[in-house]
Amino acid sequence: MTARRLDYLASFRLLFRFIRGSRLLLAGALLSAMIAAFCELLPIWLLTKVIRSAMDGSLAFGSGMQSAAFMLAGIAACFIATGLAAVLGHLAAFRAILRMRVAIVEHMARVPLGLINTYSTGDAKRLVLDDPDGLEGLFAHGLPDGIGAFCLLAAISIWLIAVDWLVALSGILPAVAGLGALVIAMRRSERLAMTFQATSMKMNASIVEMLGGIAVLKVFRGGIGTGDVRRAVREHTRAETAMSVDYIPFGTVFTTLISANVAFMLPVGLLRVDKGVLAPADLLFTVVLGTVYSPALLKLFAQFHRFASISLNATLADKLFAIEPQYDCGEVCDLKRSDVAFERVSFAYNGTPILKDVNFVARQGQMTALVGPSGGGKTTIVSLLPRLFDAASGTIAIGGVDIRKLGLRQLQDTVALLPQQPFLFDDTLLENIRIGRLDASEAEIAAALRAAQLEDFVDRLPEGAQTRLGRGGTTPSGGERQRIAIARLLLKDAPIVILDEATAFLDRHNEIALMRAIDALAVNRTVLVIAHRLNTVRKAANILVIDQGQVREQGMHEELLARNALYSRLWENDFAHVDRRHADVDSKA
Repeated sequence: MTARRLDYLASFRLLFRFIRGSRLLLAGALLSAMIAAFCELLPIWLLTKVIRSAMDGSLAFGSGMQSAAFMLAGIAACFIATGLAAVLGHLAAFRAILRMRVAIVEHMARVPLGLINTYSTGDAKRLVLDDPDGLEGLFAHGLPDGIGAFCLLAAISIWLIAVDWLVALSGILPAVAGLGALVIAMRRSERLAMTFQATSMKMNASIVEMLGGIAVLKVFRGGIGTGDVRRAVREHTRAETAMSVDYIPFGTVFTTLISANVAFMLPVGLLRVDKGVLAPADLLFTVVLGTVYSPALLKLFAQFHRFASISLNATLADKLFAIEPQYDCGEVCDLKRSDVAFERVSFAYNGTPILKDVNFVARQGQMTALVGPSGGGKTTIVSLLPRLFDAASGTIAIGGVDIRKLGLRQLQDTVALLPQQPFLFDDTLLENIRIGRLDASEAEIAAALRAAQLEDFVDRLPEGAQTRLGRGGTTPSGGERQRIAIARLLLKDAPIVILDEATAFLDRHNEIALMRAIDALAVNRTVLVIAHRLNTVRKAANILVIDQGQVREQGMHEELLARNALYSRLWENDFAHVDRRHADVDSKA
Protein backbone atom coordinates (compact mmCIF):
# COMPACT_ATOMS: atom_id res chain seq x y z
CA MET A 1 0.00 0.00 0.00
CA THR A 2 1.28 3.45 -0.85
CA ALA A 3 2.24 5.35 2.28
CA ARG A 4 0.51 8.64 2.97
CA ARG A 5 1.21 11.43 5.39
CA LEU A 6 -0.83 11.06 8.54
CA ASP A 7 -3.31 13.88 9.09
CA TYR A 8 -2.93 14.67 12.80
CA LEU A 9 -5.95 16.99 12.75
CA ALA A 10 -8.33 14.38 11.27
CA SER A 11 -9.66 13.39 14.69
CA PHE A 12 -10.26 17.04 15.64
CA ARG A 13 -12.16 17.76 12.46
CA LEU A 14 -14.24 14.64 12.87
CA LEU A 15 -15.29 15.20 16.46
CA PHE A 16 -15.71 18.97 16.22
CA ARG A 17 -18.45 18.27 13.67
CA PHE A 18 -20.44 16.87 16.59
CA ILE A 19 -19.41 19.22 19.40
CA ARG A 20 -22.53 21.38 19.13
CA GLY A 21 -24.40 21.21 22.41
CA SER A 22 -21.23 20.22 24.30
CA ARG A 23 -19.16 23.37 23.81
CA LEU A 24 -19.77 24.72 27.31
CA LEU A 25 -18.85 21.35 28.82
CA LEU A 26 -15.65 21.23 26.78
CA ALA A 27 -14.79 24.84 27.65
CA GLY A 28 -15.36 24.02 31.32
CA ALA A 29 -13.07 20.98 31.02
CA LEU A 30 -10.29 23.06 29.44
CA LEU A 31 -10.64 25.87 32.00
CA SER A 32 -10.52 23.33 34.85
CA ALA A 33 -7.38 21.78 33.36
CA MET A 34 -5.73 25.23 33.21
CA ILE A 35 -6.66 25.94 36.84
CA ALA A 36 -5.26 22.53 37.83
CA ALA A 37 -1.98 23.37 36.10
CA PHE A 38 -1.56 26.64 37.99
CA CYS A 39 -2.63 25.03 41.27
CA GLU A 40 0.15 22.51 40.72
CA LEU A 41 2.67 25.35 40.81
CA LEU A 42 1.37 26.84 44.07
CA PRO A 43 3.00 24.24 46.38
CA ILE A 44 6.32 24.72 44.56
CA TRP A 45 6.23 28.47 45.07
CA LEU A 46 5.31 28.06 48.75
CA LEU A 47 8.03 25.45 49.28
CA THR A 48 10.56 27.78 47.76
CA LYS A 49 9.51 30.57 50.13
CA VAL A 50 9.91 28.25 53.11
CA ILE A 51 13.37 27.13 51.95
CA ARG A 52 14.48 30.75 51.38
CA SER A 53 13.33 31.69 54.86
CA ALA A 54 15.06 28.65 56.34
CA MET A 55 18.31 29.44 54.53
CA ASP A 56 18.43 33.07 55.66
CA GLY A 57 17.24 32.18 59.21
CA SER A 58 13.96 34.12 59.06
CA LEU A 59 11.61 31.12 59.06
CA ALA A 60 8.98 31.30 61.80
CA PHE A 61 6.87 28.38 62.96
CA GLY A 62 3.58 30.18 62.29
CA SER A 63 4.47 31.25 58.75
CA GLY A 64 5.79 27.75 58.01
CA MET A 65 2.54 26.16 59.17
CA GLN A 66 0.58 28.70 57.16
CA SER A 67 2.58 27.83 54.03
CA ALA A 68 1.98 24.12 54.70
CA ALA A 69 -1.78 24.77 54.97
CA PHE A 70 -1.79 26.70 51.70
CA MET A 71 0.26 23.93 50.05
CA LEU A 72 -2.34 21.39 51.16
CA ALA A 73 -5.10 23.62 49.83
CA GLY A 74 -3.27 23.98 46.50
CA ILE A 75 -2.83 20.22 46.17
CA ALA A 76 -6.52 19.67 46.98
CA ALA A 77 -7.55 22.36 44.49
CA CYS A 78 -5.37 20.72 41.84
CA PHE A 79 -7.01 17.33 42.36
CA ILE A 80 -10.51 18.85 42.40
CA ALA A 81 -9.85 20.83 39.21
CA THR A 82 -8.32 17.76 37.53
CA GLY A 83 -11.32 15.65 38.51
CA LEU A 84 -13.73 18.31 37.29
CA ALA A 85 -11.86 18.53 33.97
CA ALA A 86 -12.16 14.74 33.59
CA VAL A 87 -15.89 14.72 34.40
CA LEU A 88 -16.74 17.62 32.09
CA GLY A 89 -14.48 16.22 29.35
CA HIS A 90 -16.16 12.83 29.53
CA LEU A 91 -19.63 14.37 29.43
CA ALA A 92 -18.66 16.43 26.38
CA ALA A 93 -17.11 13.35 24.75
CA PHE A 94 -20.05 11.06 25.44
CA ARG A 95 -22.54 13.54 23.99
CA ALA A 96 -20.39 14.22 20.93
CA ILE A 97 -19.85 10.50 20.34
CA LEU A 98 -23.58 9.84 20.70
CA ARG A 99 -24.18 12.35 17.92
CA MET A 100 -21.35 10.83 15.91
CA ARG A 101 -22.71 7.28 16.17
CA VAL A 102 -26.21 8.46 15.23
CA ALA A 103 -24.72 10.40 12.29
CA ILE A 104 -22.77 7.31 11.13
CA VAL A 105 -25.87 5.10 11.22
CA GLU A 106 -28.05 7.75 9.56
CA HIS A 107 -25.42 8.36 6.86
CA MET A 108 -25.21 4.62 6.25
CA ALA A 109 -28.96 4.66 5.67
CA ARG A 110 -28.61 7.48 3.12
CA VAL A 111 -25.81 6.01 1.00
CA PRO A 112 -26.42 3.13 -1.43
CA LEU A 113 -26.85 -0.06 0.61
CA GLY A 114 -24.66 -1.93 -1.85
CA LEU A 115 -21.70 0.22 -0.81
CA ILE A 116 -22.38 -0.45 2.88
CA ASN A 117 -22.42 -4.17 2.15
CA THR A 118 -18.80 -3.87 1.00
CA TYR A 119 -17.79 -3.23 4.63
CA SER A 120 -16.71 -6.39 6.40
CA THR A 121 -18.27 -7.23 9.76
CA GLY A 122 -15.02 -6.25 11.46
CA ASP A 123 -14.88 -2.88 9.67
CA ALA A 124 -18.52 -2.13 10.49
CA LYS A 125 -17.92 -2.95 14.17
CA ARG A 126 -14.87 -0.71 14.19
CA LEU A 127 -16.73 2.10 12.46
CA VAL A 128 -19.75 2.22 14.77
CA LEU A 129 -18.36 0.89 18.07
CA ASP A 130 -14.58 0.75 18.41
CA ASP A 131 -13.38 3.95 16.71
CA PRO A 132 -15.86 6.28 18.47
CA ASP A 133 -14.76 4.78 21.78
CA GLY A 134 -11.18 5.64 20.87
CA LEU A 135 -12.20 9.16 19.89
CA GLU A 136 -13.72 9.58 23.35
CA GLY A 137 -10.18 9.91 24.72
CA LEU A 138 -9.66 13.04 22.65
CA PHE A 139 -12.20 15.13 24.56
CA ALA A 140 -12.08 13.30 27.86
CA HIS A 141 -8.28 13.22 28.22
CA GLY A 142 -6.34 14.46 25.21
CA LEU A 143 -7.49 18.07 25.06
CA PRO A 144 -7.75 18.75 28.84
CA ASP A 145 -4.45 17.01 29.59
CA GLY A 146 -2.73 18.67 26.64
CA ILE A 147 -3.98 22.15 27.54
CA GLY A 148 -3.07 21.61 31.21
CA ALA A 149 0.43 20.42 30.35
CA PHE A 150 0.95 23.31 27.91
CA CYS A 151 -0.13 25.90 30.50
CA LEU A 152 2.14 24.30 33.10
CA LEU A 153 5.10 24.34 30.69
CA ALA A 154 4.46 27.95 29.69
CA ALA A 155 4.26 29.07 33.32
CA ILE A 156 7.42 27.17 34.30
CA SER A 157 9.34 28.51 31.29
CA ILE A 158 8.38 32.11 32.07
CA TRP A 159 9.21 31.58 35.74
CA LEU A 160 12.63 30.07 34.96
CA ILE A 161 13.50 32.91 32.57
CA ALA A 162 12.47 35.43 35.23
CA VAL A 163 14.82 33.80 37.74
CA ASP A 164 17.81 33.28 35.39
CA TRP A 165 17.56 33.24 31.62
CA LEU A 166 20.76 31.22 31.11
CA VAL A 167 19.70 28.43 33.49
CA ALA A 168 16.28 28.46 31.84
CA LEU A 169 17.87 28.17 28.40
CA SER A 170 20.01 25.22 29.53
CA GLY A 171 16.82 23.37 30.49
CA ILE A 172 14.69 24.48 27.52
CA LEU A 173 17.20 23.82 24.69
CA PRO A 174 17.48 20.06 25.41
CA ALA A 175 13.67 19.96 25.37
CA VAL A 176 13.65 21.64 21.95
CA ALA A 177 16.25 19.15 20.70
CA GLY A 178 14.16 16.34 22.15
CA LEU A 179 11.12 17.68 20.33
CA GLY A 180 13.10 17.60 17.08
CA ALA A 181 14.03 13.97 17.74
CA LEU A 182 10.37 13.19 18.46
CA VAL A 183 9.27 14.77 15.17
CA ILE A 184 11.84 12.67 13.30
CA ALA A 185 10.74 9.53 15.16
CA MET A 186 7.07 10.15 14.35
CA ARG A 187 7.82 10.96 10.70
CA ARG A 188 9.82 7.74 10.36
CA SER A 189 7.07 5.58 11.86
CA GLU A 190 4.39 7.56 10.01
CA ARG A 191 5.55 6.08 6.71
CA LEU A 192 4.02 2.78 7.77
CA ALA A 193 0.92 4.22 9.45
CA MET A 194 -1.45 3.44 6.58
CA THR A 195 0.01 -0.06 6.20
CA PHE A 196 -0.45 -0.56 9.94
CA GLN A 197 -4.10 0.51 9.69
CA ALA A 198 -4.76 -1.70 6.65
CA THR A 199 -3.23 -4.77 8.32
CA SER A 200 -5.18 -4.01 11.52
CA MET A 201 -8.47 -3.85 9.59
CA LYS A 202 -7.60 -7.04 7.70
CA MET A 203 -6.73 -8.85 10.94
CA ASN A 204 -9.96 -7.73 12.63
CA ALA A 205 -12.05 -8.81 9.65
CA SER A 206 -10.30 -12.21 9.49
CA ILE A 207 -10.79 -12.87 13.20
CA VAL A 208 -14.49 -11.89 13.06
CA GLU A 209 -14.95 -14.17 10.05
CA MET A 210 -13.17 -17.02 11.84
CA LEU A 211 -15.40 -16.63 14.90
CA GLY A 212 -18.47 -16.62 12.65
CA GLY A 213 -17.35 -19.92 11.12
CA ILE A 214 -16.05 -21.53 14.31
CA ALA A 215 -18.44 -24.49 13.94
CA VAL A 216 -16.99 -25.33 10.52
CA LEU A 217 -13.45 -24.97 11.85
CA LYS A 218 -14.17 -27.31 14.77
CA VAL A 219 -15.53 -29.98 12.43
CA PHE A 220 -12.89 -29.76 9.72
CA ARG A 221 -9.82 -28.31 11.42
CA GLY A 222 -10.24 -29.09 15.10
CA GLY A 223 -10.97 -25.44 15.91
CA ILE A 224 -7.67 -24.22 14.42
CA GLY A 225 -7.95 -20.89 12.58
CA THR A 226 -7.55 -20.59 8.85
CA GLY A 227 -4.35 -19.68 7.09
CA ASP A 228 -5.88 -16.28 6.26
CA VAL A 229 -6.13 -15.44 9.96
CA ARG A 230 -2.55 -16.48 10.64
CA ARG A 231 -1.29 -14.49 7.65
CA ALA A 232 -3.31 -11.43 8.71
CA VAL A 233 -1.93 -11.60 12.27
CA ARG A 234 1.64 -12.02 10.97
CA GLU A 235 1.26 -9.09 8.55
CA HIS A 236 -0.07 -6.87 11.33
CA THR A 237 2.74 -7.96 13.66
CA ARG A 238 5.34 -7.17 10.98
CA ALA A 239 3.80 -3.73 10.36
CA GLU A 240 3.65 -2.98 14.08
CA THR A 241 7.23 -4.16 14.58
CA ALA A 242 8.46 -2.09 11.63
CA MET A 243 6.78 1.03 13.05
CA SER A 244 8.40 0.41 16.42
CA VAL A 245 11.82 -0.14 14.86
CA ASP A 246 11.50 3.15 12.97
CA TYR A 247 10.34 5.04 16.05
CA ILE A 248 12.49 3.70 18.87
CA PRO A 249 15.97 5.17 18.03
CA PHE A 250 14.89 8.83 17.89
CA GLY A 251 12.09 8.25 20.38
CA THR A 252 14.71 7.12 22.89
CA VAL A 253 16.78 10.25 22.19
CA PHE A 254 13.66 12.35 22.86
CA THR A 255 12.91 10.63 26.19
CA THR A 256 16.54 10.87 27.31
CA LEU A 257 16.88 14.58 26.54
CA ILE A 258 13.56 15.45 28.16
CA SER A 259 14.27 13.44 31.31
CA ALA A 260 17.83 14.79 31.70
CA ASN A 261 17.03 18.52 31.67
CA VAL A 262 18.07 18.94 35.33
CA ALA A 263 21.46 17.43 34.47
CA PHE A 264 21.98 20.35 32.06
CA MET A 265 20.50 23.00 34.34
CA LEU A 266 22.51 22.09 37.47
CA PRO A 267 26.06 22.70 36.10
CA VAL A 268 25.03 26.01 34.52
CA GLY A 269 23.28 27.01 37.75
CA LEU A 270 26.34 26.14 39.86
CA LEU A 271 28.54 28.28 37.60
CA ARG A 272 26.08 31.16 37.97
CA VAL A 273 26.14 30.73 41.77
CA ASP A 274 29.93 30.59 41.72
CA LYS A 275 30.02 33.90 39.83
CA GLY A 276 27.59 35.42 42.29
CA VAL A 277 24.92 36.00 39.65
CA LEU A 278 22.47 33.48 41.11
CA ALA A 279 21.58 32.95 44.76
CA PRO A 280 21.78 29.38 46.13
CA ALA A 281 18.09 29.51 47.03
CA ASP A 282 17.25 30.50 43.44
CA LEU A 283 19.35 27.59 42.15
CA LEU A 284 17.37 25.24 44.36
CA PHE A 285 14.15 26.76 43.03
CA THR A 286 15.19 26.24 39.39
CA VAL A 287 16.13 22.62 40.08
CA VAL A 288 12.75 21.99 41.71
CA LEU A 289 10.99 23.58 38.72
CA GLY A 290 13.14 21.47 36.39
CA THR A 291 11.92 18.27 38.03
CA VAL A 292 8.33 19.35 37.27
CA TYR A 293 9.24 20.46 33.75
CA SER A 294 10.16 16.98 32.48
CA PRO A 295 6.92 15.18 33.45
CA ALA A 296 4.88 18.05 32.01
CA LEU A 297 6.79 17.80 28.71
CA LEU A 298 6.36 14.03 28.60
CA LYS A 299 2.65 14.44 29.34
CA LEU A 300 2.26 17.00 26.55
CA PHE A 301 4.13 14.95 23.98
CA ALA A 302 2.21 11.83 25.01
CA GLN A 303 -0.85 13.64 23.69
CA PHE A 304 0.83 13.87 20.27
CA HIS A 305 0.89 10.08 20.15
CA ARG A 306 -2.73 9.97 21.30
CA PHE A 307 -3.75 12.40 18.54
CA ALA A 308 -1.78 10.41 15.94
CA SER A 309 -3.41 7.14 16.96
CA ILE A 310 -6.90 8.66 17.15
CA SER A 311 -6.47 10.43 13.80
CA LEU A 312 -5.41 7.14 12.22
CA ASN A 313 -8.62 5.55 13.48
CA ALA A 314 -10.69 8.52 12.27
CA THR A 315 -9.90 7.81 8.61
CA LEU A 316 -12.51 5.04 8.31
CA ALA A 317 -15.31 7.38 9.44
CA ASP A 318 -13.93 10.14 7.21
CA LYS A 319 -14.15 7.82 4.20
CA LEU A 320 -17.74 6.95 5.07
CA PHE A 321 -18.80 10.58 5.42
CA ALA A 322 -17.05 11.32 2.10
CA ILE A 323 -19.54 9.04 0.31
CA GLU A 324 -22.27 11.17 -1.23
CA PRO A 325 -25.75 10.41 0.16
CA GLN A 326 -28.05 8.71 -2.28
CA TYR A 327 -30.30 11.10 -4.18
CA ASP A 328 -33.77 11.20 -2.66
CA CYS A 329 -36.43 13.43 -4.20
CA GLY A 330 -38.74 12.72 -1.27
CA GLU A 331 -41.76 12.64 -3.57
CA VAL A 332 -44.76 10.31 -3.23
CA CYS A 333 -46.26 9.34 -6.60
CA ASP A 334 -49.58 7.71 -7.36
CA LEU A 335 -48.57 4.34 -8.84
CA LYS A 336 -51.48 2.85 -10.76
CA ARG A 337 -49.64 -0.42 -11.46
CA SER A 338 -46.50 -2.20 -10.35
CA ASP A 339 -45.06 -3.26 -13.72
CA VAL A 340 -41.25 -2.99 -13.75
CA ALA A 341 -39.43 -1.85 -16.88
CA PHE A 342 -35.66 -1.77 -17.50
CA GLU A 343 -34.68 0.31 -20.52
CA ARG A 344 -31.05 0.35 -21.72
CA VAL A 345 -29.77 0.00 -18.15
CA SER A 346 -26.01 -0.18 -17.62
CA PHE A 347 -23.99 -0.38 -14.42
CA ALA A 348 -20.32 -0.46 -13.45
CA TYR A 349 -18.68 -1.08 -10.08
CA ASN A 350 -15.31 0.55 -9.35
CA GLY A 351 -14.88 1.17 -13.05
CA THR A 352 -15.60 -2.46 -14.03
CA PRO A 353 -18.66 -2.85 -16.32
CA ILE A 354 -21.22 -5.25 -14.79
CA LEU A 355 -24.41 -4.65 -16.84
CA LYS A 356 -24.80 -3.36 -20.38
CA ASP A 357 -28.03 -2.27 -22.10
CA VAL A 358 -30.40 -4.43 -20.05
CA ASN A 359 -33.99 -4.28 -21.37
CA PHE A 360 -37.05 -6.16 -20.11
CA VAL A 361 -40.52 -5.72 -18.63
CA ALA A 362 -41.85 -7.60 -15.60
CA ARG A 363 -45.66 -7.52 -15.57
CA GLN A 364 -47.90 -7.14 -12.54
CA GLY A 365 -49.54 -10.40 -11.50
CA GLN A 366 -46.81 -12.45 -13.19
CA MET A 367 -43.58 -14.13 -12.24
CA THR A 368 -40.46 -13.00 -14.10
CA ALA A 369 -37.48 -15.28 -13.62
CA LEU A 370 -33.79 -14.44 -13.98
CA VAL A 371 -31.55 -17.41 -14.76
CA GLY A 372 -28.08 -17.89 -16.11
CA PRO A 373 -24.50 -18.74 -15.20
CA SER A 374 -23.09 -17.57 -11.87
CA GLY A 375 -21.61 -14.09 -11.98
CA GLY A 376 -23.69 -13.10 -14.98
CA GLY A 377 -25.31 -10.10 -13.28
CA LYS A 378 -28.66 -11.45 -12.02
CA THR A 379 -28.29 -10.20 -8.45
CA THR A 380 -26.97 -6.86 -9.67
CA ILE A 381 -30.11 -6.37 -11.81
CA VAL A 382 -32.51 -6.93 -8.92
CA SER A 383 -30.30 -4.80 -6.64
CA LEU A 384 -30.84 -1.80 -8.90
CA LEU A 385 -34.63 -1.94 -8.53
CA PRO A 386 -34.74 -1.04 -4.76
CA ARG A 387 -31.71 1.22 -5.41
CA LEU A 388 -29.19 -0.77 -3.39
CA PHE A 389 -27.01 0.67 -6.16
CA ASP A 390 -27.90 3.33 -8.72
CA ALA A 391 -27.69 2.55 -12.44
CA ALA A 392 -24.99 4.37 -14.37
CA SER A 393 -27.31 4.95 -17.32
CA GLY A 394 -30.72 3.98 -18.61
CA THR A 395 -34.11 4.03 -16.91
CA ILE A 396 -35.78 1.76 -14.39
CA ALA A 397 -39.50 2.45 -14.02
CA ILE A 398 -42.31 1.19 -11.80
CA GLY A 399 -45.78 1.68 -13.25
CA GLY A 400 -44.23 3.98 -15.84
CA VAL A 401 -42.56 6.22 -13.20
CA ASP A 402 -38.76 6.49 -13.05
CA ILE A 403 -37.67 5.13 -9.65
CA ARG A 404 -35.50 8.23 -9.12
CA LYS A 405 -38.72 10.25 -9.10
CA LEU A 406 -39.99 8.17 -6.19
CA GLY A 407 -38.94 9.07 -2.68
CA LEU A 408 -36.73 6.41 -1.11
CA ARG A 409 -39.34 5.76 1.58
CA GLN A 410 -42.03 5.07 -1.03
CA LEU A 411 -39.61 2.89 -3.00
CA GLN A 412 -38.82 0.87 0.14
CA ASP A 413 -42.55 0.41 0.76
CA THR A 414 -43.08 -0.64 -2.86
CA VAL A 415 -40.29 -3.22 -3.21
CA ALA A 416 -39.69 -6.18 -0.89
CA LEU A 417 -36.60 -8.39 -1.11
CA LEU A 418 -36.14 -11.97 0.09
CA PRO A 419 -32.41 -12.78 0.13
CA GLN A 420 -31.03 -16.28 -0.24
CA GLN A 421 -30.17 -16.38 3.47
CA PRO A 422 -32.75 -14.27 5.34
CA PHE A 423 -31.74 -12.80 8.67
CA LEU A 424 -33.70 -13.68 11.82
CA PHE A 425 -33.41 -11.63 15.00
CA ASP A 426 -32.94 -13.20 18.42
CA ASP A 427 -36.59 -12.56 19.24
CA THR A 428 -39.95 -14.32 19.09
CA LEU A 429 -41.34 -15.71 15.85
CA LEU A 430 -44.16 -13.17 16.16
CA GLU A 431 -41.77 -10.21 16.35
CA ASN A 432 -39.60 -11.57 13.55
CA ILE A 433 -42.61 -11.57 11.26
CA ARG A 434 -44.04 -8.29 12.56
CA ILE A 435 -40.94 -6.55 11.16
CA GLY A 436 -42.77 -6.73 7.84
CA ARG A 437 -45.34 -4.27 9.24
CA LEU A 438 -45.02 -3.07 12.81
CA ASP A 439 -48.69 -2.16 13.17
CA ALA A 440 -49.94 -5.57 11.98
CA SER A 441 -52.53 -7.30 14.16
CA GLU A 442 -52.13 -10.88 15.42
CA ALA A 443 -54.92 -11.95 13.05
CA GLU A 444 -52.98 -10.53 10.07
CA ILE A 445 -49.83 -12.25 11.28
CA ALA A 446 -51.70 -15.55 11.63
CA ALA A 447 -52.99 -15.17 8.05
CA ALA A 448 -49.41 -14.55 6.84
CA LEU A 449 -48.23 -17.66 8.71
CA ARG A 450 -50.90 -19.78 7.01
CA ALA A 451 -50.11 -18.42 3.55
CA ALA A 452 -46.39 -19.04 4.14
CA GLN A 453 -47.06 -22.73 5.00
CA LEU A 454 -45.80 -22.24 8.58
CA GLU A 455 -48.73 -23.59 10.59
CA ASP A 456 -47.08 -26.98 11.26
CA PHE A 457 -43.87 -25.25 12.35
CA VAL A 458 -45.77 -22.96 14.75
CA ASP A 459 -47.63 -25.96 16.22
CA ARG A 460 -44.31 -27.63 17.05
CA LEU A 461 -42.96 -24.62 18.95
CA PRO A 462 -43.30 -24.83 22.75
CA GLU A 463 -44.91 -21.38 23.02
CA GLY A 464 -46.31 -21.09 19.52
CA ALA A 465 -45.62 -17.79 17.75
CA GLN A 466 -44.41 -16.35 21.08
CA THR A 467 -41.44 -18.75 21.11
CA ARG A 468 -38.06 -17.06 20.99
CA LEU A 469 -36.13 -18.30 17.97
CA GLY A 470 -32.60 -19.59 18.27
CA ARG A 471 -32.92 -20.90 21.84
CA GLY A 472 -33.94 -24.18 23.41
CA GLY A 473 -33.71 -26.20 20.21
CA THR A 474 -36.09 -23.91 18.28
CA THR A 475 -33.62 -22.81 15.60
CA PRO A 476 -35.53 -22.90 12.27
CA SER A 477 -34.24 -24.99 9.38
CA GLY A 478 -33.25 -23.38 6.08
CA GLY A 479 -36.68 -23.93 4.56
CA GLU A 480 -38.44 -22.65 7.67
CA ARG A 481 -36.28 -19.52 7.69
CA GLN A 482 -37.24 -18.87 4.07
CA ARG A 483 -40.94 -19.29 4.84
CA ILE A 484 -40.64 -16.95 7.85
CA ALA A 485 -39.17 -14.39 5.46
CA ILE A 486 -42.06 -15.07 3.03
CA ALA A 487 -44.50 -14.35 5.89
CA ARG A 488 -42.72 -11.04 6.45
CA LEU A 489 -43.16 -10.17 2.79
CA LEU A 490 -46.82 -11.15 2.84
CA LEU A 491 -47.33 -8.94 5.88
CA LYS A 492 -45.51 -6.03 4.25
CA ASP A 493 -47.85 -6.42 1.28
CA ALA A 494 -45.45 -4.72 -1.13
CA PRO A 495 -46.63 -4.71 -4.76
CA ILE A 496 -43.19 -5.82 -6.02
CA VAL A 497 -41.36 -8.83 -4.58
CA ILE A 498 -37.82 -9.97 -5.35
CA LEU A 499 -36.74 -13.51 -4.46
CA ASP A 500 -33.00 -14.12 -4.68
CA GLU A 501 -32.48 -17.89 -5.15
CA ALA A 502 -34.94 -18.65 -2.37
CA THR A 503 -34.96 -22.41 -3.09
CA ALA A 504 -31.27 -22.88 -3.91
CA PHE A 505 -30.38 -25.13 -0.97
CA LEU A 506 -33.71 -26.63 0.08
CA ASP A 507 -34.75 -30.27 0.05
CA ARG A 508 -37.72 -31.36 -2.07
CA HIS A 509 -40.26 -31.18 0.79
CA ASN A 510 -39.24 -27.67 1.79
CA GLU A 511 -39.03 -26.59 -1.84
CA ILE A 512 -42.64 -27.65 -2.49
CA ALA A 513 -43.85 -25.85 0.65
CA LEU A 514 -41.89 -22.74 -0.26
CA MET A 515 -43.18 -22.70 -3.85
CA ARG A 516 -46.73 -22.84 -2.51
CA ALA A 517 -45.90 -19.85 -0.29
CA ILE A 518 -44.44 -18.03 -3.31
CA ASP A 519 -47.61 -18.76 -5.29
CA ALA A 520 -49.59 -17.05 -2.51
CA LEU A 521 -47.16 -14.17 -2.56
CA ALA A 522 -47.44 -13.70 -6.34
CA VAL A 523 -51.17 -12.98 -6.41
CA ASN A 524 -51.61 -9.55 -8.07
CA ARG A 525 -47.96 -8.70 -7.42
CA THR A 526 -44.95 -8.24 -9.66
CA VAL A 527 -42.58 -11.04 -8.72
CA LEU A 528 -38.94 -11.28 -9.85
CA VAL A 529 -37.19 -14.53 -9.01
CA ILE A 530 -33.50 -15.36 -9.33
CA ALA A 531 -33.53 -19.11 -9.84
CA HIS A 532 -30.78 -21.61 -9.26
CA ARG A 533 -33.06 -24.58 -10.00
CA LEU A 534 -34.67 -23.96 -13.36
CA ASN A 535 -37.44 -26.45 -12.58
CA THR A 536 -38.85 -24.03 -9.98
CA VAL A 537 -39.45 -21.25 -12.55
CA ARG A 538 -40.44 -23.15 -15.69
CA LYS A 539 -44.01 -21.84 -15.27
CA ALA A 540 -42.85 -18.22 -15.12
CA ALA A 541 -44.54 -15.83 -17.55
CA ASN A 542 -41.16 -14.56 -18.69
CA ILE A 543 -37.70 -16.07 -18.20
CA LEU A 544 -34.67 -13.82 -18.68
CA VAL A 545 -31.39 -15.58 -19.47
CA ILE A 546 -28.62 -13.35 -18.09
CA ASP A 547 -25.00 -13.84 -19.10
CA GLN A 548 -22.04 -11.44 -18.92
CA GLY A 549 -24.26 -8.56 -17.86
CA GLN A 550 -26.72 -8.80 -20.75
CA VAL A 551 -30.13 -10.35 -21.41
CA ARG A 552 -29.16 -13.06 -23.93
CA GLU A 553 -32.63 -14.61 -24.25
CA GLN A 554 -36.11 -14.11 -22.86
CA GLY A 555 -39.43 -15.87 -23.21
CA MET A 556 -41.42 -18.74 -21.73
CA HIS A 557 -39.91 -22.09 -20.88
CA GLU A 558 -41.06 -23.98 -23.98
CA GLU A 559 -40.07 -21.13 -26.28
CA LEU A 560 -36.56 -20.98 -24.86
CA LEU A 561 -36.11 -24.75 -25.08
CA ALA A 562 -37.17 -24.67 -28.73
CA ARG A 563 -34.40 -22.17 -29.54
CA ASN A 564 -31.80 -24.72 -28.48
CA ALA A 565 -29.46 -21.98 -27.20
CA LEU A 566 -28.03 -21.06 -23.78
CA TYR A 567 -31.23 -21.73 -21.81
CA SER A 568 -31.58 -25.16 -23.39
CA ARG A 569 -28.03 -26.07 -22.33
CA LEU A 570 -28.66 -24.77 -18.81
CA TRP A 571 -31.86 -26.81 -18.60
CA GLU A 572 -30.19 -30.01 -19.76
CA ASN A 573 -27.38 -29.54 -17.25
CA ASP A 574 -29.76 -28.69 -14.42
CA PHE A 575 -32.09 -31.57 -15.17
CA ALA A 576 -29.21 -34.02 -15.39
CA HIS A 577 -27.89 -33.12 -11.95
CA VAL A 578 -30.99 -32.18 -9.96
CA ASP A 579 -34.40 -32.57 -11.50
CA ARG A 580 -33.94 -36.18 -12.57
CA ARG A 581 -33.53 -37.04 -8.91
CA HIS A 582 -36.67 -35.05 -8.08
CA ALA A 583 -38.58 -36.76 -10.88
CA ASP A 584 -37.67 -40.14 -9.40
CA VAL A 585 -38.99 -38.99 -6.02
CA ASP A 586 -42.19 -37.69 -7.60
CA SER A 587 -42.81 -40.97 -9.48
CA LYS A 588 -42.59 -42.90 -6.20
CA ALA A 589 -44.91 -40.49 -4.37
